[in-house]
Amino acid sequence: NELTVERYNCFIGIDKDSATKVKKIYGTSGLDLYLFNPSEIITNMKDSLKKEGNQVKGATLQERESIESLKLELSSVNLEKKNLEKKIIALNLQLQKNQRFIDEYEEQIARILEQKRKSDENCNIFLKLQKNIQKELEGTKKKFLEEELLTTSIQKELEYTKQQLLEERKIKVAVESKLKECQEENVIIKQQGEIINEEKRRLSEELELEKNQSIMERLLRRRTNGV
Repeated sequence: NELTVERYNCFIGIDKDSATKVKKIYGTSGLDLYLFNPSEIITNMKDSLKKEGNQVKGATLQERESIESLKLELSSVNLEKKNLEKKIIALNLQLQKNQRFIDEYEEQIARILEQKRKSDENCNIFLKLQKNIQKELEGTKKKFLEEELLTTSIQKELEYTKQQLLEERKIKVAVESKLKECQEENVIIKQQGEIINEEKRRLSEELELEKNQSIMERLLRRRTNGV
């Protein structure tokens, strides 16, 4: 039976670490898929010509070896086909995984955009609030400067008052010291006055006594003269 042979692009990967190779092969289009390399078709054509030329002589050892080689090659192709199918399945799974990742990424982008919109709204509110706070801060700063100037003035006045108080304390100490000296002098003067008064009293008594004695003496002389 003659089968229609078509050309296919074959993706061959030996394992997951090796690069995938692209190779053009030929295969049947029926239900039972058979794949052939172009070199195999040429070999098969040569074998067919040889077979036709040697039909009378029968199959030779070389033809049997070619058949065995073809079987081995076909087995290798079938193995590559299975590996390719596994690779396709893995790629489909990876594609599905990537699609899920893309969907999640798009959802994440949508959430980020929504958050950005809300953030922009909050930013506008924040800017307005910041302006109000800045305005209040400037007013507070102005009041603070005024209070600082007033505080500086009060501090200067307080320092001047302290200086005056120190001077007054010095004056008070000097006055108290002078007053103490005056009090001590007054005590000395008072003591001296008492001594003087005592001396005056004593002198007065002596004078009075002398005066009395003088009177008595005159009286006695008169009496004596009268006798």
